[in-house]
Amino acid sequence: MGLQFFWITLIMVATGLALYLSISTVFRREKIEDMSNFAREKALTLHNSMKVYSRLVELSGSREEVIDFMKREDRQPQEERVLNYLKRSSTISEMLAYYLMDRNGRVWASTDPRFLEQDYSFRNYFKQALAGEAFSEAALGVTSGETGYYFSGPIKDEEGKIIGVSTIKVSTGTFLALVGGNFSDAVLDQFIADEDGVVLTSNKENRTLRPLGTLSEETLARLEKENYTGIRDAEPLDY
Repeated sequence: MGLQFFWITLIMVATGLALYLSISTVFRREKIEDMSNFAREKALTLHNSMKVYSRLVELSGSREEVIDFMKREDRQPQEERVLNYLKRSSTISEMLAYYLMDRNGRVWASTDPRFLEQDYSFRNYFKQALAGEAFSEAALGVTSGETGYYFSGPIKDEEGKIIGVSTIKVSTGTFLALVGGNFSDAVLDQFIADEDGVVLTSNKENRTLRPLGTLSEETLARLEKENYTGIRDAEPLDY
């Protein structure tokens, strides 16, 4: 049997998640076929898991208590009725935060109180949802400093007007754990990268917050503003 190296990339097109599996050991051909089956299985697992969060965001955008809360000009941060809804929903599946923003990107209710009254109008997931699109992306948290995967969607009133944005943040490690299987860490390089190609989580040490390749000056400047501390000095992984 011949020998060769093998590389797999799982790309969840519907949600924007790119999860990379790199085989760092030489395999026989029958082992490569095993890895192909492994990749297909894990792609489906990831897709189904991410659909749960996307659906929760969609549902919150049409909930009566959420719509009423975001419509009212006299609303107060962390009002009990809407906060209880977010907390109940967050117990369904593992989340780092579940929060609601007005059209200006200000957080009015959040299961993580650190996010309360923060302004996230500059974040891509906010802009896309405010434009009426369900969206998801991997990014580094500017408030918590924790990497995460963000799911966002518009909150609309009875007439279809967008009055806010609903967002769920999930640990990137949650999705990385889903691709564990019969192959050891010595065999697999597993990591999740953001849209700029910066690694947010990995099963290998010294990979986090390193770019897959050389970044432009414009990208480096933007990432520094977004709390990617040390990104300018991070050595590219050259994938």
